[in-house]
Amino acid sequence: MGDVKTDLALSIRKFRESMQRASRGLAAFMARVATAGRAMGAKLFGGLQRAAALAGGVLRGAMTTIAATSAVVGAAMAYGLKKAFDLGGRLSDIASTLGTTAGQVLLLGEAFRQAGVSAERLPDAIGRMSRGIVDAVNIGSETTLEPFRALKVKPEDLIDKSASEAFQVIGAAINAVQDPLQKLARARQIFGRAGGELLPLFEDAEALDKAAQMLGKQTSVMDSSAADFDRASDILGGAWIKLQGFFVGLGAELVKHILPILESLNKIDLTEIGQRFGRSLLH
Repeated sequence: MGDVKTDLALSIRKFRESMQRASRGLAAFMARVATAGRAMGAKLFGGLQRAAALAGGVLRGAMTTIAATSAVVGAAMAYGLKKAFDLGGRLSDIASTLGTTAGQVLLLGEAFRQAGVSAERLPDAIGRMSRGIVDAVNIGSETTLEPFRALKVKPEDLIDKSASEAFQVIGAAINAVQDPLQKLARARQIFGRAGGELLPLFEDAEALDKAAQMLGKQTSVMDSSAADFDRASDILGGAWIKLQGFFVGLGAELVKHILPILESLNKIDLTEIGQRFGRSLLH
């Protein structure tokens, strides 16, 4: 029993000493990294201060205000800005597939939301409507014209309208159908499976006006800036890749110094120590 305890104590002491050496090595390394980081931060902040001095009192005042803003508000602003960029990116992508503008997609999406229709339905529903109008005008076959004739709507009158305007015209025509089953059938002919969900929206003649009122000038801003928002969103989404480059470069310079410490940790086998500890419990 005494020999086992002595061996165990010796093994534990060696393990502790190894861990302490490794910890000291890592602590020293992290201290150097922290010092370098503080120097980098001081250099960056100094550059911002110099820029503010060159820009004059207005920018200095703005920077003072920003510096005084609480961390919570700052984080909320950053989050809100990122969300706005992401929204612009999504709208831009959807608009390009539908052949319309980001502002139109935003307006229709808000109308869908207020009517309780999932925004995920929008690309398919508006896409089917737009393709139907184009096919009716360009092909002009009985099959392509029939859904519009049944609603007494001329597709050639819709071809140059915006997506929201065409949607409003067709929606009013569908709402005018008296028979509920025929109304559902016509809605699905134009808008696909989402047609049935859109019927409550068609019943509200002011739905798009309400959506426009809710959004204010956001639609016009998205029309002019969605592409830039999309690019900003892509860059922010890949920000970690840029940051990763810093650590890749840092690691390339320091890995040879860190690796011996990590190798020493990797060589430690706790299995035998565990076995000895277990045997000590049995005696």
